Amino acid sequence: MTLPAKNIATIAPMVGLILIGWIVEVFGLYFLQKSCHKHATPAWAAAAGFPAVGTCWKMYRFEWATILFELVCVLGLMFTLTKANAIRRYRLSFLGLLAIGAILHIFSANSTLNLQDTVPTKTFLSHTEHTRARITSGSFAFGAAFTIALMFVLGEDDAPLGSGSEIDNQQALLNDNLNV
Repeated sequence: MTLPAKNIATIAPMVGLILIGWIVEVFGLYFLQKSCHKHATPAWAAAAGFPAVGTCWKMYRFEWATILFELVCVLGLMFTLTKANAIRRYRLSFLGLLAIGAILHIFSANSTLNLQDTVPTKTFLSHTEHTRARITSGSFAFGAAFTIALMFVLGEDDAPLGSGSEIDNQQALLNDNLNV
């Protein structure tokens, strides 16, 4: 069960695309957090589905944790790409980490999508903040999509079917011989 050589060549560009989305996430979330100090945070946060907390840092902490988690996963993946055969050794671990990262991205995209769906008024969001929420939501969705695509690339196996690397439906899972 090893990663095909053709897939190793496609991992680096996909990681690059994830990093581009990550940069947009960082700046989008930074400017959203920076501009939320102008509003009564509990009022508009509750309308957008965020927790009603007093500070903007506490409101966006889940999204920041998502960004940090994805950065650690991607940097670890880039590090293993530079080592000889390390990606083949640790690919199953990365599959699990990327699955967690994809779920976190989907939740973050949902929360920023709720924020963008609030009606921009003077008391909630300005039109600029509304646009920032759209960009941030799109970047989280972009990150989730490419993380899932990277999971498919890492999950492919080069073993031929019937070689024993998968469960064969023709073989009994239990021994039918009852001799003890």
